[in-house]
Amino acid sequence: MKDHEQLLKWQRIKTLSEENYRVFTVTRVNASHAGSNREGVFSIIKSPDWVNVLAITKDDQAVMIRQFRHGTQATTTEIPGGMVDPGESPLSAAKRELSEETGYTSVRWICLGVAEPNPAIQENLCHMFLALDAELTHERDLDPNEVIDVHLTALEQLPSMVYSGEIRHSLVLACFGYFMQLTGGWQRPTPEQLAAWHPTLTERRRSSEASDLE
Repeated sequence: MKDHEQLLKWQRIKTLSEENYRVFTVTRVNASHAGSNREGVFSIIKSPDWVNVLAITKDDQAVMIRQFRHGTQATTTEIPGGMVDPGESPLSAAKRELSEETGYTSVRWICLGVAEPNPAIQENLCHMFLALDAELTHERDLDPNEVIDVHLTALEQLPSMVYSGEIRHSLVLACFGYFMQLTGGWQRPTPEQLAAWHPTLTERRRSSEASDLE
């Protein structure tokens, strides 16, 4: 497999340009492919890692948000999330984003997994977390340009929202996929499922913060 992957690999030769757009940087690089003697210019988006949080209350409701997205020019239904700040761990970022966007907090955190948002042009990762027994504990602390509506949705209502297209943010769907892999459906994970989930995360080398997690 390694020999085969070497045949697919492109080698970066040099960076041609780099433009900073505050929340991400677009870099143009010159790269070559030894096997075919091809050479090309590729654009790469450099961005901080992201986090997504599926927060579930004690009565099995998901903490959902709605906000206007300028890319699609539409209001979307999502789960809380955002960027990992410099020097911040993904877990700390997840706790902060849930708190700031919704006013909810939790003491039971499980790392669900990690996704590559778009490996064709992006370098960053999205870290996905499950927050159990979330409670509304304080007022929200939104950024100046954030206009967010918070609402609770019963877990069993989420699949119809996915199938109808109301929820179609790709990273939210990826988080739901990990959740269903953990639970086997749209319900709270059992203690046995949670106990079996950690070895999987360790094998994926995604649980450096295991001591802080459920």
